[in-house]
Amino acid sequence: MLRSHRRLLSAGAAALLVLGIAACGGTTKDSTDNSGAAAQTGASADPSAKLKEGLKIAYLPKQLNNPYSDVEVSGGKTAVEELKGEYKLVGPNDASASSQVSYINTLIQQQQDVIVIAANDPNAVCPSLNQARQAGIKVVAFDSDAAKECRDAFINQAHNQYLHLMAEGGVLLTVPVVLTVVAFIRLFRTRLAQDTSSAACLRIGGATAMLAVAVQGFWETGLRIPANGLLFAVAAAVAVCRSPD
Repeated sequence: MLRSHRRLLSAGAAALLVLGIAACGGTTKDSTDNSGAAAQTGASADPSAKLKEGLKIAYLPKQLNNPYSDVEVSGGKTAVEELKGEYKLVGPNDASASSQVSYINTLIQQQQDVIVIAANDPNAVCPSLNQARQAGIKVVAFDSDAAKECRDAFINQAHNQYLHLMAEGGVLLTVPVVLTVVAFIRLFRTRLAQDTSSAACLRIGGATAMLAVAVQGFWETGLRIPANGLLFAVAAAVAVCRSPD
């Protein structure tokens, strides 16, 4: 489920990317003589510009054969193909700082329309990316940003576990989860009110740990890691366990 969600995010990012490129004057480097200057000074957006087909879009992840990157770029490939563009994937086998530079230079020579890069180092790739922009190539960073002066846009992914839950499970899953949370809070308050021993501090600590993990879930996927889920369960048990007589 998480894999398909990331694929969807990547596909949507690629679609927004190409639409944004089309809106920047509705042209590519082949249809204007001063596109290099425009890349440096910015172009006026034309929201009604027609999307050009056949845009050559090259993806340059941090490292090839990385499961995480594979999901991201596969989503981008699907979106580019749906938009009738030409998809290309290149990249190093190691994630060292300067390993992407030679690939950027090659993509410039191949006259790509767009380079989509997850930078291994935000500064090491900067000179080559600026050469690409001077050649009229749009540069978009994703996942791992390049220096701001070296790219045209940055697409970052965010994951909210609760929105994901509602989107995937719908009402049939969301309502029971909400009711479970409410019941747990009521049980915790009851146990805490009844506990006059020093164990009350442990209950508060367990509840605090649960709250910290829950807040992290707004932007991370911590509970999907088995070890974190186990710790969350232990904290929940400490918070509501019955006091010994």
